[in-house]
Amino acid sequence: MGPILKLYFKIFLFTGIPFGLISLGFDLLSEESHFAIAYLFRTIFFGFFMSLTLGTIQISKLKSYGLKHITSENLRINQHTSLQSGLSKMDLINKIKSDPVFQKMTLDETEDGIVLNASMSFWSWGEIIRINIQPLTLDLNEFKIVSSPKLKIAIIDNGKNYQNVARLKKLIEEGVIEFVK
Repeated sequence: MGPILKLYFKIFLFTGIPFGLISLGFDLLSEESHFAIAYLFRTIFFGFFMSLTLGTIQISKLKSYGLKHITSENLRINQHTSLQSGLSKMDLINKIKSDPVFQKMTLDETEDGIVLNASMSFWSWGEIIRINIQPLTLDLNEFKIVSSPKLKIAIIDNGKNYQNVARLKKLIEEGVIEFVK
């Protein structure tokens, strides 16, 4: 089973089954007659609709960020990467503060790096981006970037965490970054 089909199936299971069970629970509390086939139909219909809608939005958002080949790794909502650069922690903080996307986030310095917090929006559950900075040599640091949604039970993120990691990677590697949607 390919990664896209797995995504659709996962969304189907995590939306359809809870909807069917909640629907059954409400109907058991009422005095209506209960038909098993009706719950099965509702579960399948709702799961299929949500899977088709949310899965397609996730994939189209990733493609709009320039991703050409969809893999299981870039469909995950928790994104991470590791890279090395001569950039210092203060240089990175200055770049983040001048970036039009990251300057809207809350920046907290930690002992071993930086934590960025993005608030919830229409397209996002909000993100927590952790940048762990480890010195390798006097003029070389390793940057470990992890971007995750604030809502731990999220099954899609509309490509937001992929976008965050890609944008930070570009910011660290090149220093100059074009605006990413």
